[in-house]
Amino acid sequence: MSEETLYCIGCGGPLQNTDPDQAFYTPKALDTQENLLCQRCFRMRHYGIHAPSFYDETAMRKTLDELSAKPGALVWVMDAFDFEGTIPASLIKLSQSKPTLIVMNKRDLLPKVLNDQKLLFHLKKRFKDYGIFYQDIIFVSAKKKQNIDALIERLHAFEPTLDLYLMGATNVGKSSLLNAMLRATGVSQDVITTSKQEATTQSLIPIPFESRILYDTPGLLLDHSIQRFLAANEAYVLMSEREIKGRVYQLNPEQTLFFGGLVQLDYEAGERASIVVYLPQSLAIHRRKLEGSEAFFKQHLGTLLTPPSGAQLHYGVSHFTLDHKKKHDLVLPGLGFVSLKGVKTMSVRHPKSMRVFVKEAMI
Repeated sequence: MSEETLYCIGCGGPLQNTDPDQAFYTPKALDTQENLLCQRCFRMRHYGIHAPSFYDETAMRKTLDELSAKPGALVWVMDAFDFEGTIPASLIKLSQSKPTLIVMNKRDLLPKVLNDQKLLFHLKKRFKDYGIFYQDIIFVSAKKKQNIDALIERLHAFEPTLDLYLMGATNVGKSSLLNAMLRATGVSQDVITTSKQEATTQSLIPIPFESRILYDTPGLLLDHSIQRFLAANEAYVLMSEREIKGRVYQLNPEQTLFFGGLVQLDYEAGERASIVVYLPQSLAIHRRKLEGSEAFFKQHLGTLLTPPSGAQLHYGVSHFTLDHKKKHDLVLPGLGFVSLKGVKTMSVRHPKSMRVFVKEAMI
């Protein structure tokens, strides 16, 4: 083995070829100039096999401590559709001490009725509420290669001496975005391993970017992430690839909507309400009367009401009293949101780790 440590070009981990059961194993010799993938990245890239992540809470804290101590600019990538569910508290703090660009990826998933001007107005209000500091916000789609050139141009506007740190929660599309940027600058194939599995990137990956270095970083793990309480195959099917179109329901009081087996919305009092559901199309919705819904939930959870299909989740119930004359959004982090009009009181059953709340309507 050479004295120089070689790194996986897919996830950034330090390669080793002695133990197949340990992180960043490769069966290849390490005395080569060849660009190498670890076994985990090779299987994900060529066969779509999801492998366990070696990136844990301890490694995450170490990454954050490293970056906090270094000069550089924060390029914070969020999921435009689920931005409320992709805001790590650690990055709020980091944004307050480093020049920050907010990159709203997956812009193409939002309904076309929500234009950029209205979305930007809403985001600025929400970021102020969260205490997020930033210099600019830019909308992109890594999948559709939208606005990538404008993003690259905006990154050049940072002080030339500053390195750039591409950061964000798991599955916001950081590595896909970086691959799209590299392609736009002439790289002919994807360099960074991407998948719908959380924490695909396992270590800092330095990429030369003009006169500086752009680092791809591991996705930050969130306690309320869907990845934390669903099996990998169930979380996978809930990740949308196309525009999320609203599903409209006219509800009377004393009716219930089930969003798979994850969330139960009980409409208790108000007018005949218009409810528009902006959740992944793969998530089945069932409507029924409120009476008997508890027994229905227990009977069908894991069969008719899926996901989840495996182990029982721990659920909590949140109660809301609203001004029925105004429009509101019920935010379900990791899933999406539900637009409400005419609702006075409702109860929402949800996984305890999911931080459910109501805010001013976005659409």
